[in-house]
Amino acid sequence: VNWVEQAQTATLDGSSITALDISKYPVANKLYYGTNSGGIYRVENANLDDQPAVDVSTGKGLPQGYVSNIYVDQKNSNRVFAVFSNYGIPSVFMSRNAGETWRDISGNLEENRDGSGNGPSVRWFAMNGKNDGYFVGTSTGLYYAPLLRGKNTYWFREPLRIGNGVVTQVKTRKDGFVAAAVHGNGVYSANFYVRPRPEPTLSVAYLLPDITVAMNSDPFEVDITDLFVSSKNRDITIELTNSNPGLVSASLQGDKVVISITPDMKGSAAIGLIATSKREKVSEGFTINVFEPAIYQQVGPLSSSTPSQNFLDFGGIAQSADDFTVPEGSRWNIRELIAFGGVNGAPQLVDATVALFTDNNGVPGDEIYNSGSIVPSSDPSNPNLSLELPEVVTLESGSYWISIYTNLAFAGGNQWFWFTQSEVIGNESAFKDNLDLFGLGATSWTPRSTAFGTVPDDMTFQLFGTIEEFTDEEANIANTIAQTPDGDLEPEENENLAVIESNVVTAVWPNPSTDQFHFAMRNSPDKTVTTRIFNVLGQLVYEKQQLDSGKSFSWDASESPAGIYFVKITGAKTDKRFKIIKKE
Repeated sequence: VNWVEQAQTATLDGSSITALDISKYPVANKLYYGTNSGGIYRVENANLDDQPAVDVSTGKGLPQGYVSNIYVDQKNSNRVFAVFSNYGIPSVFMSRNAGETWRDISGNLEENRDGSGNGPSVRWFAMNGKNDGYFVGTSTGLYYAPLLRGKNTYWFREPLRIGNGVVTQVKTRKDGFVAAAVHGNGVYSANFYVRPRPEPTLSVAYLLPDITVAMNSDPFEVDITDLFVSSKNRDITIELTNSNPGLVSASLQGDKVVISITPDMKGSAAIGLIATSKREKVSEGFTINVFEPAIYQQVGPLSSSTPSQNFLDFGGIAQSADDFTVPEGSRWNIRELIAFGGVNGAPQLVDATVALFTDNNGVPGDEIYNSGSIVPSSDPSNPNLSLELPEVVTLESGSYWISIYTNLAFAGGNQWFWFTQSEVIGNESAFKDNLDLFGLGATSWTPRSTAFGTVPDDMTFQLFGTIEEFTDEEANIANTIAQTPDGDLEPEENENLAVIESNVVTAVWPNPSTDQFHFAMRNSPDKTVTTRIFNVLGQLVYEKQQLDSGKSFSWDASESPAGIYFVKITGAKTDKRFKIIKKE
């Protein structure tokens, strides 16, 4: 529950993480981790999402080997120890500056100073008390060093009871209790005199939950009253960090974090709050996930699944489909969709197709759109297909059917299944297997319950894009504007100009565009208007005042960077806002 993948910790060479430890004092949440190829990395404020990993091993004189253990000094967050378990290389290293430089402290554990010879394999490192001794577990027993002197460190083997058994782990406690795990011989413990370690006085009082909001949400606040506590009642300063300022604007105002979302953008941003009190630092934060609401979705509880696949090695398509309705007076512009599914085998889902059909008395009729081959934007191993259509598909009001299938060879048992939900909206889902590969006889579109002998259900999917709602008159005006890029659209002499602003029709074409954008208005209550265009950072890139609202006008964007821009057309009684997309 509540696990979050820290994708930034992935290693460039694809190696596996084999050891890690995290600091507690004076700076908390400083993560160090090592890999099976000898890499060591550091992440500051690792309890926050999206924090970058810093390579602290490359070019630092460390050997290439298997990092079996990382240990952070619990009283000094910059002092870290790394253990390499390979034979023939130096085994134990220490850094006093958070991994910027490293010092070999293997000492007499190695037969030769370069690590060659007949030294043991070192598996684990632990520190006792406040620099009150150091332990390493090795393939030949447990060793102890009272002091660290670089390559001259002398490690004493504990001869009694443990002997030369393989010590796989050593754990110490702040009160001097030490436990050693010996392979095949149990766990041994002892108590040692230790000096007390310093204890943190700065802490986090409670955790902040992550936040999920829809695109274009209104600004909101997050209360952080008494989030950080000093047991010594010392002054606390708070620094705010933001991993994605292009998506989210965040500012600290007293005990509130004030959040604003950039219009028409989606993604995530990690908001960090780093508290400092004298030498101590702790952090807490939350991630804001901004999602695009679907214009239509069927995402009820899953009930079953149905094949929907173009079997490339068999030359046949067994496909599923489901219906949806564009309401009267609406027009849907579909740009992207998600189909939820599962797999057999271990296929790489790199090719899929979307088809749209008319309705034919409760089953798919004529095909009106076929996307052809689409490479999903989702990961090839993800059975939930995210598909961006090669062009925006516009659907007028009416009933339609959608079919989504993978283009995938069966060889090796690879299959993709489209998940279903028990709730039926409109007509139940349909199935067609043109070559009867499944032997169900459903070579033409057939209700799924009939084909499979099951209860009726529907497919699960989401559609993304925009919805336009026009009266018949407004639709006719928009079509006239779109066909008249340079025309004079002044109203006829007797036309009433005192119309309410909600009936103002604006048009822009082409959109997207690589250079010129043309704009026009009809039914504006203002004779003149002002047009301003902003980039995604909110910077004004174009402004034109005293524009005749009855005539079309243009913006030359050929010298502007590709991206999303926001258009604002205003007058005394006019306020129209929309976005345009500049392409390369």
